[in-house]
Amino acid sequence: MRSDARLHRETLIAAAARIFERDGYDVPLKVVLDETGLGRGTLYRHFGDRRGLIVAVMEHEHEKLAAFVDEHAESPNLLIEFVRRQGRLSILALPFLRSFDRQEVLKLVAPLSASADILNARVMDQAKRMGIVDARFDGSDLRLINRMLIAATSVDSRQDEGLFERAVRIVLTGVARL
Repeated sequence: MRSDARLHRETLIAAAARIFERDGYDVPLKVVLDETGLGRGTLYRHFGDRRGLIVAVMEHEHEKLAAFVDEHAESPNLLIEFVRRQGRLSILALPFLRSFDRQEVLKLVAPLSASADILNARVMDQAKRMGIVDARFDGSDLRLINRMLIAATSVDSRQDEGLFERAVRIVLTGVARL
């Protein structure tokens, strides 16, 4: 990919990530284009459609989460911050994912799901090494925790932050020795 094309793609993803986090995934794509100053043709050339852009943003956010895990691998707060960040990303993505049938969702997020499982295992292994969680827990428990947070809070991407933090505290109290 040419360097200018790569820059345009990265610019669109970064702007869309900020806008989607603030306004949800159903925001008009014109808002993203207005922020970047790029044209509709550039957006569709890189992503094909709204779904392609959203999946690219989800991948981008997952990469940022993986980088966070790398940077904080020895922090005793990694588990808590990881659960918060992963939960917020999942809650934001849920309305978008619910707009597709199960088979489409599995196809869209299969690579992300596999990578998330690896991250979950890394975070849980670190928490066990630090004595933060019982040895009986594993990465699959973080997937369950994430689902519990989604269920406990609003599926609206602008959920009540107090409710989300309360749910994080309640769920992690059952897992961690905080």
